[in-house]
Amino acid sequence: MIYGQNRFFMLAAALGLLLAALAPSAFAATDGFMPNANRLDSQVLYYGTSSNVDVFFTQDRVVFDIKDPESLLEMQEALADPDNTMPLPSRRGQALHLTFTGAQADAQLIPGDASDTQYNYFFGNDSSNWVSDQTNFHTLTYRNLWDGVDLVFTLNNGQLDYEIVTHDGGTRSSANLSWSGADQSLATASGTELVTSYGSIVDSGSNIGRILDVSNDNLIFANRGAGALLWSTLVGGTQDDEGASLAIASNGDIFITGETYSPDFPSTPGAYNDSYFNSLDVFVSRFSDEGSNLVWSTFIGSSSIDYVNSIALDSNDNPVIGGRTFSSNYPVTLGAYDEIYNGGIGDATVSKFSNDGSTLIFSTYIGGNEVDSFFDVILDANENVICAGYTASTDYPSTLGAYQSTFAGPPYDYIVSTISADGSNLLASTYIGGSDRDACRGVSIDANGDIFLAGFSYSTDFPVTAGAFQTVKSSTDDAALLKMSPD
Repeated sequence: MIYGQNRFFMLAAALGLLLAALAPSAFAATDGFMPNANRLDSQVLYYGTSSNVDVFFTQDRVVFDIKDPESLLEMQEALADPDNTMPLPSRRGQALHLTFTGAQADAQLIPGDASDTQYNYFFGNDSSNWVSDQTNFHTLTYRNLWDGVDLVFTLNNGQLDYEIVTHDGGTRSSANLSWSGADQSLATASGTELVTSYGSIVDSGSNIGRILDVSNDNLIFANRGAGALLWSTLVGGTQDDEGASLAIASNGDIFITGETYSPDFPSTPGAYNDSYFNSLDVFVSRFSDEGSNLVWSTFIGSSSIDYVNSIALDSNDNPVIGGRTFSSNYPVTLGAYDEIYNGGIGDATVSKFSNDGSTLIFSTYIGGNEVDSFFDVILDANENVICAGYTASTDYPSTLGAYQSTFAGPPYDYIVSTISADGSNLLASTYIGGSDRDACRGVSIDANGDIFLAGFSYSTDFPVTAGAFQTVKSSTDDAALLKMSPD
């Protein structure tokens, strides 16, 4: 479909986009157009996302990636199954390309109307590609896309619009946009509907439409006493997002960490059925204590799937997160305890950021030949990081004098490991478990530095002490509580 002089009969003619989905919903997009920041295909200059469609801005076109929500659910179910060892299901969708026909190859894409929030991106293990203090934008202008003609995109309160603007003798007849990748094109009362297997884009010609909003946002709220809801806010809007843990700073600010689904750039128009890539990354965000201001947000991830389960703050409010990665290029820092991915089905990870989110202070792997994951982290009096979780690895690192230096499973044993405050040394580490499935979910310490662990056990021979409240397993799996010395 070609748009020329007759289509654009005004100096600045608007083209509205409405995503007609299989289920009705509204558009809630990103805080702005995000610079690529070395995380996507090099063709992508800026992008915007929502839960069911991503929009990529390249030099010669805009790509709308309409995603199949069923394939996303299939992946979420596979990721939620700790025993799953099968390859992830494929992601499905359809890409529509809005191509700039006859455009000038050297046109500049200029951002404008910057957002107030700062973003930091730590992707991959090449630190030269990490970006700090990045700003998102609410407008993108293809300057002189045609001679004397600009194409201006605007994102405002979830509304995506673009318009053709002429200047310096430019004529509207020079501006031509063409769609490709749809199954069919239909003339409707609302405009031209571009039909795909997963929804439709409608070109209304004048009205500004809305793209689908998120199906899953995080919720943070503050409450003091019965009936006293102080504030409540959603965190999300770009993809399906999930909060995992939070911590309160010394000034009352709130740190939240979790996972977000990352966009994947479809290079060719039409339907696709691809493997997931860069599909799940970790975010850490800081909110003001009244919940009205996102101070900063930092993303850390790899070319595969990354999880986070816990966050803790040191005395300077520097956040430390613990989780798991499936990737050999998760961001790690020089001099960290373990800079090399150990393989298997994922390594546990520990990463520490500056309190403004702009610097990765340290980041390390820790793991063995199978799956390893941290579910909780806490800092001791010396700000060493105590990490607790589970492992299926027979060679998970243990330290001299550890309570249990060998793996007792399969499939899983508890693990508790203490990493030095600078992330460079493993101070203490041990297995704890019996001959069946045992996994730790929480850790705490007392004033003496003794470590408390909580989780579950399927083992009939899980280690218990004489005189304990319950020394014999009473069901398929029992809760388990342990107290250990700091070493």
